[in-house]
Amino acid sequence: MTLTSGSESSDVIENIYPVVADSPRSPEKQVKKPHHCDFAGCKAQFSRPWRLQAHKAVHLGKRPFPCDFENCDKSYTSNYHLRRHKVTSHKIKNIISVLIKCRHPGCPKEFKTSQFEKKHFTRTHEEKTCKICGVSFFKRNQLRKHLFVHSIDHPYFCNECNTGFDHLFLLKRHQRGHALHLCPVKTCIETFKNWSSLRKHLKLHPYDYVCGYCKKGYRNKKFLKAHVIRHMNKTLRKQSELKKFSCNLCQATLLGKASLRRHIRKLHENPPDIKKVPSSSNKPRAPRKDKGIPKKSFASVLSTLIVPKIIDDKLIKGEPTEEVVRILNEAEM
Repeated sequence: MTLTSGSESSDVIENIYPVVADSPRSPEKQVKKPHHCDFAGCKAQFSRPWRLQAHKAVHLGKRPFPCDFENCDKSYTSNYHLRRHKVTSHKIKNIISVLIKCRHPGCPKEFKTSQFEKKHFTRTHEEKTCKICGVSFFKRNQLRKHLFVHSIDHPYFCNECNTGFDHLFLLKRHQRGHALHLCPVKTCIETFKNWSSLRKHLKLHPYDYVCGYCKKGYRNKKFLKAHVIRHMNKTLRKQSELKKFSCNLCQATLLGKASLRRHIRKLHENPPDIKKVPSSSNKPRAPRKDKGIPKKSFASVLSTLIVPKIIDDKLIKGEPTEEVVRILNEAEM
């Protein structure tokens, strides 16, 4: 593949696309409509003579295309409107007897007008070939992008290093390398050239907000709230998936088999109105195993702190840990 100068490649593009500047999307294009209406005060213009004749019929009040069906007195200003009337009102499927076949060999498609056949041929069968290397394309836009490969002049340039690119997505991917990623932690001023280095650096900073369910950390309080809601939704989803059970002794319906067993035990096997008969056994009652042992440490009661049960048990046994000392120091402050 050989590279050509910018002027040569531009000449090739102009030779292939002589009317690219006059594209329909260009604001400078002026649509030429040579057929003007000569009635006073009418500025209508048309690109086809039959459209002008149909327009003049409106001024004159003429309808030269009447419907030839029995008991139909409709007439129209153009043959197109007459055909449309026959299709919609008289249910005529095919008015045109002669259809134009596609000029490409082996293509079975047929069209009503030569304009439709030409548009089909150019879009489907006509190939756009590069005059430099002979590569063919089906779309003009594909060929236009391909021509930049043969040219030194690139359409897109980087503002930082002035590197040229043939496509816009290549330029945007290149510009990501110039962007610096700042560390989101307020007390840190480190910057990194790529996102992966920043992710490795963030592991050195402890998380400010930690989930109490799964211990997952976040740096934004809003993200933690959204994460906790997901846990709550999972709990509610599990509750909604429980099966319903009906009691055979009454008309109660309960959610879950455990609730049904609890309902039968409390209301039917041991009703609240019937008191239990005290046992006649003379066997003395066994002493409690936790008699004399406090259920909560005195330190947590005085400090009015919500201490986990594991730490509270260590305080009761007199085994202070570093975490216990830290909690008590924070309470004193």
